[in-house]
Amino acid sequence: MKLVIRFNGLVLQTVELESGDYEIGRDPENQIQVNHPSLHRKHGKISSIQNKWVYQDYTTQKIQTIDDEGAIALSSQIDLATETYSISEKTGDVDVRGLRQQRSHKIMLGLVVVAAVFVVSIFAYLFLKNQSKHADPNRLLADVRSKVVEFEKIKDLAAIEDYKKYGGFSDTDFRENMGYCTGFFVAPNVVLTASHCLWGSDFLDLQTAFEIRTADGKKFQPKQILGFDPVRDFLFLKIEGAESYGHLEFADDFKIGQTVYTLGNAHGQGIAIREGIMANETQDLNDPTIKYIRYSAGASPGNSGGPLLDSQGRIVALVFAATGAENYNLGTSCHDLKLGFKKFVENTEPKEIKIKVKKLFNFNLNSFLQKQILPFLAEYSEYPEVNELIDQIELKFEAPIPFELVGEKILTEVQQKSSLALKSVEEALLTKKQVILDWRSFLSEKTPAIFPSQFDSSQNSFYKYNGRLYMKVAGFLDSPNRKDFRAYVEVFEKEKKFDFQAYGMNIEFVPVTEATAKDIQYVLKNTAKNKLSVDDLAHGSLYNQLLLNTKVTDPDITGKFLKNFFGEEGALSGTYSAFIRPQSYKTFTLNNFDKPMEQSQVEDGLGRRWHRWNFKIFDQIYFYIYCLPVPEGSHCAARIFPVENNDRRQFVEANFREHILGHFLENPYFWEPQELVTFLQQPENQKLTSLRGIELNKTNSKYSLKLKTFDLELTLPSTMKSLRVLTGLYQGKDQQTVWAGFGAEWINGTSQMCGLLLEPANSQSLFVLNFLRDTLKRQKLKEEAKKDEIPRYWTKNITTPKGDVVQLVGYCAPIKENPIEISTYFVDLKRAKPFTGNYKALK
Repeated sequence: MKLVIRFNGLVLQTVELESGDYEIGRDPENQIQVNHPSLHRKHGKISSIQNKWVYQDYTTQKIQTIDDEGAIALSSQIDLATETYSISEKTGDVDVRGLRQQRSHKIMLGLVVVAAVFVVSIFAYLFLKNQSKHADPNRLLADVRSKVVEFEKIKDLAAIEDYKKYGGFSDTDFRENMGYCTGFFVAPNVVLTASHCLWGSDFLDLQTAFEIRTADGKKFQPKQILGFDPVRDFLFLKIEGAESYGHLEFADDFKIGQTVYTLGNAHGQGIAIREGIMANETQDLNDPTIKYIRYSAGASPGNSGGPLLDSQGRIVALVFAATGAENYNLGTSCHDLKLGFKKFVENTEPKEIKIKVKKLFNFNLNSFLQKQILPFLAEYSEYPEVNELIDQIELKFEAPIPFELVGEKILTEVQQKSSLALKSVEEALLTKKQVILDWRSFLSEKTPAIFPSQFDSSQNSFYKYNGRLYMKVAGFLDSPNRKDFRAYVEVFEKEKKFDFQAYGMNIEFVPVTEATAKDIQYVLKNTAKNKLSVDDLAHGSLYNQLLLNTKVTDPDITGKFLKNFFGEEGALSGTYSAFIRPQSYKTFTLNNFDKPMEQSQVEDGLGRRWHRWNFKIFDQIYFYIYCLPVPEGSHCAARIFPVENNDRRQFVEANFREHILGHFLENPYFWEPQELVTFLQQPENQKLTSLRGIELNKTNSKYSLKLKTFDLELTLPSTMKSLRVLTGLYQGKDQQTVWAGFGAEWINGTSQMCGLLLEPANSQSLFVLNFLRDTLKRQKLKEEAKKDEIPRYWTKNITTPKGDVVQLVGYCAPIKENPIEISTYFVDLKRAKPFTGNYKALK
C-alpha cells in the first residue's frame, strides 16, 4: 500500500507499507513521523485488517477505511490519502486504477446522503444554538479546561531553609504551590495573559520566577515575549512543547446582556468558573479611544489574565481588573485582542512598542519614582509643567524579547528614561530657584557659602575617655527641607546673618572596652529600649554606625556592625514568603545573620568610594552594608532592598547610591592630627566631603593646613590633641560651585577648644562667629556685664590671590565640665579669647 501525507493538498511525504500496524504523529518514535504542530505526538494508528487498510484517531477513537474514494483529515491542514486518490484528485482522471462507472452511482448515492445529513445538521445546529443560551457551566469548563493555564511562583528553597533556621518554621508551615495569575492558549504554544502579571502596572514589579501549569499538571518555562500592550493589559508568551492542548477561539463579537463566564485561578487556589452577564462597554477615563468590557461575572486576585468566555467557549475578553463589591469588573475586548494577535503572533517580524508612562493603567508619579528609589519632591506637585516632564516619558521596546533578557531589556529602558526625565526636572526647578536633592542647589548670590556641619549646639558635648575628648554625637548629615532653608534665607535678608544647619542623623558614643580604648563605637542610642526592625532598614532613615579603631579591611567589620544592629534583644522580622500558610504568619526575633557575603567597592553620587557587603535572606530581603574609610576607623551604613527580581535589585541599589547615599554627608569628626595626615596621603581618601578642599602636612612639630580654593595656608599649633577641618560648598565670582576647605577647629589637651576659620565677606555664614557677635552685642547692653563673659576674638580681612574677599577669625574658648556619670564637657564661647592666626598666601 502506497500512502501520501499532504499539507493543504501538497504532498509532504510518500510511504509504502506492508501488512501491519503503524503509529503516526510528531513523536520520532512513531513509525510514520509527521513533524507538524497541528498533530499530536501520538496522533493515530494505520493498520491492515482483513485485506483492508484503516486509520484510527487516538483522540476521537474513530476508525475510518483508507481507500481510493477520498482523503482522511488528520487535522485542519494535514490529511492522509492513497497515492491513487491523490493522483486522481490532481488530474481529474476518475477512471484510474479500475475505477469505472460504479463510481458515478456511488457519487449520486453519496450526494443524496450528504444532502440528508446537511438538512439534519442545520436543525441540530439551530437546536443546540438555542440550548447554548442556557449552557451548563460544568460542560463549558470541561470543554475548555485543557486550554486554560495557571501561573505558579517558583518556590525559593534557600528562603525556606532561612525561615526554618532563623524563624523556627517547619515544613508544615509552607504551601506546596502558589498560583497568582491565569492565561490561556490562543495558538499552539502561545499563551495570552495580562501584562501586569509579568511586571505590574508600571514595569517595576517584575515577576520572572514563575512557571506555566497546564490542566494535567505539567509545567512549562516561558521562552519568549512575543508582544504586549500594558495600556490594554495583554501580553503574548511563547512556550515550547504544549501543542497538544489546543487553543481557544476569539468570538466574532459580543452584545450587552449576554451570558459570560470568567475562568481563572481565583486567589491562586485553582481554576474556578463563575457566571454573569456582559454589562457594557466603557471608555478609558484617561483615553477615550480605548474601550474596556464591563461584566458582572466574578473576578478575584488570580483571575488576571484569564478568559471571559461566551456560552460557546469563545473568548469575549481578557480579565485584568476586579472592582470588588461593585461586581463591575474590567476586561480587554476580543476586538483589541484579535488586533494584538495579528500584530504580535501572526506577524513574526521584529517590531517596536512605544508607551507613554502617563497612559499606564492607574499610573502614579510618586509611586513610579519611589519604587525606583528616585527622589520625589513636593515641588513636583507645585509646578505642573515640571510634573509633565516625567508624565511624558516615552518607553520604547523591541519585540519579541527572549524571556531570559526581560529584566535587562525592560528595566534598563525604564531606568534610563526615568533618570533623564529626573535630570530635566531638577534643571527646571533650579531655574525657578528651588531647592532640590542636590547640595549645590542651596548656593546663590545671597548664600555664596554653606557649612553643612558647624560647631553648634547639637555637637558641643564631649566624653572624656582615656585622656582624650570624644564628641558625644556623630553620624551622617542630611540637608534641611525647603521650608527650613527659606527660613534661613529670610533671617539672612533681615539680619544679614546666615546660620545654615544640616540635620544630623545622630549616633551616640559607646566606649566598649574602657581599659584599652579599643572598639570605640558610635551607634544608635535606643532610649525607649524598642527592638529594631528589619523593615526599618528598608523604609526608615539611613541606619549608620561609626566604628573607631576598626578599618574597612578588618575581616570582622560586618560582624561588629550586625552585632550593634541586633543589640542585646535582637531585631524583629516578619514573614515575606507567599508560600507560608496564613495561619503560620508571625513576627519573630533575629539575633544574627550567618550568611555568606559578596564584597565589592562602589561609588556614590558624590564620588566617594565605599566598601560594600551584601547578602540575601528569605525570599526578597537583600541586606547591604556600606563602609567608608575614615582616619581612625570606618563609618558604615545599612539598607535593605525588598525586591524579588535580580535586575531590578541592581537598578534600585544603584539609584540608592546615586541619590540617597550620595546625599548624606559624613559629619566632620575630631581626629588625632597625625592619623589625619596619614589618611590624607591616600588620594582616594580626599573624596570625603568633610576632607575636600584641604591639604594637611606636618613639618617638624608644626602642622600646616592649605585651603586650596582660597590659596591660603594656615599654621596650626603642635599642642593639638584632636583636629577637625571645616569644609563646605562655595560659589566664587566665577559662579563655579566647589567643595572647599574653610579652616579648622582643634582641642588643646582637654581644657580648651580653638578655631581658625574663614568666612566669605558679608556672607555672615559662620556659626561660631555669629554666636560670638550676638553674645558680644547682648553682653555690651548689660549695665553690669562681667568682664570674663564678654567674648573676644581675632579677625583679619584678606583678599586671596584669586580676588576673593574673606574674613579670617581666630578664637580659643574653655571647655566646661558638667559632672555626670561619664564627664560631659562643653565649650563656653562666652569666655572666648582671641587666637591670632598665622597664615600666608600660596603661590
